[in-house]
Amino acid sequence: MKKKIMGLIAIVAIAVVAGYNIYTSQSNMRMSALVLANVEALARYELPDVE
Repeated sequence: MKKKIMGLIAIVAIAVVAGYNIYTSQSNMRMSALVLANVEALARYELPDVE
């Protein structure tokens, strides 16, 4: 019985840590000005598909 409780606590702890990591990675998705300038420069020369 003690092994089952400890296993359950371990699973819950892992789930909490994983959830927190996902939450923080999604909320910190800010791009630098350099990255945005590179994206705009690459997108400037995109041509539409001509059929």
